[in-house]
Amino acid sequence: MNLEDGLWEQTKGEGARVALLDSGVADISVLDHDKLRRLTHEGEPARARDRSANGHGTAVAGIVSARHRRTPGIAPEADCLCVDVYGVDGRPSDYRAAEAMKFVAQSGEVDLVCCTFTFRRVSDELSEGLAALREANIPVLIASGNRRRETSAFPEELEGVTTVGAMTSSKRMLSNSRFGDWTTVAAPGMRIATWRTSGSVDRQFTGTSAAAPVLTGVCALLLSQARSLGGDAAVDAVRDQLHQLIVDSSETKRRDVPFLDVEALTKATLNLAKASQA
Repeated sequence: MNLEDGLWEQTKGEGARVALLDSGVADISVLDHDKLRRLTHEGEPARARDRSANGHGTAVAGIVSARHRRTPGIAPEADCLCVDVYGVDGRPSDYRAAEAMKFVAQSGEVDLVCCTFTFRRVSDELSEGLAALREANIPVLIASGNRRRETSAFPEELEGVTTVGAMTSSKRMLSNSRFGDWTTVAAPGMRIATWRTSGSVDRQFTGTSAAAPVLTGVCALLLSQARSLGGDAAVDAVRDQLHQLIVDSSETKRRDVPFLDVEALTKATLNLAKASQA
């Protein structure tokens, strides 16, 4: 994606509001700005720390929100809520993820949610959290997972969410990206430039946890443009139809999984935003 000659000509995400549910965000300069907030799963201010062993949440946030001249995030001007849903064992907690979803749904501050984790089963709490997001008309993007031979009910058995696989720069499915008829779209997910907890650049971040925030950043730019075109009505229309817009605009010819087509998605989204003004 060439942001300088494409979407960035119009916006860098101003007015869009996204929530990233992951492991928290480390205290590094590129993610220390007024558009990024660190929160607990209950919506309280959180310490600047990443509770994963590999800096997962920091890398995800960097793809969307980093402010840096050479290695910026995709939507650095979007409002970004980074919600820590990891448990004391350093792994995603289904209970904390569910509580975070409920908080986000009730906050009135979010247009889009990105979940970069999977669970083997869908607990009652998770079902309630997802239902709250649906009721609030907040679309959800979920990484499909990276272990091809495993199954995960979250997201495989979910309805009404956008499940994101990972593709290479040559538009092939990443070898370890999980996919099936439950996968909505594949987005770029190989060697995505982002940031480590040390504050250094990571140009090797790979997998569906890279692909999902890439799509999140693109959608944030489109939501920002929709808001500038038609205000809240346009944003509501895009939120309501975002999943179908992604499906309808993706490349499907000779593909196991539809591949993200940013140009087609942009055109379809902006047409909808303009139509909502009528």
